[in-house]
Amino acid sequence: MKIVALLLLFIFSTFSYSQNTNFGIEVSPSFELQSIKNKNTGLLSSISGYGFNIGMPIKFNVDNEKSISSGITYEFTAFDNKINNYLASSLRLNSLNVPLIYNIPVIQGFYFNTGIGINYIFLSKQFGGGIWLNTNTIVNQFQPY
Repeated sequence: MKIVALLLLFIFSTFSYSQNTNFGIEVSPSFELQSIKNKNTGLLSSISGYGFNIGMPIKFNVDNEKSISSGITYEFTAFDNKINNYLASSLRLNSLNVPLIYNIPVIQGFYFNTGIGINYIFLSKQFGGGIWLNTNTIVNQFQPY
C-alpha cells in the first residue's frame, strides 16, 4: 500500500506544475468472463463476474495530439456460482490499478493506446461450504499488465 501511495504522490507532484494536465473521475460497471481449463480432464468451463470501477485518471498532453495517461482506479470484482438462487461459491476481489498509457493518434478521433500498469489485489475472499475465507495469502497480490 505504501508503494501505491508513493507512486500517486510522484504522479501528482510531476503533473501538478503543467498547464497541459487534466484530472477526472471515472465510474463504470464491469462484466467479466473467466474461462478455466481442467488440467486432468481437459474440459473447459467458464464463470461470469460482475463489479464496478471508480477512480481518478490523469492525462498529460505532450503536444496537441499525443498524451500520457495515468491515475488510480479501485476495482471490485465478484465471480458467483449460484445453484437454484443459492450462493454455492464465490470469489470477491478488491484491487487498485495504476496504469501508465501513451496515447498516439491513428486517424481523426481514434487513438492507439500502449502502456504498462500494475494491479494490486489488497483483499480477496472466497466463499464455499457456507463460510468466507480470506485468500490474500494464496493470491498473487501484485500483477503487472
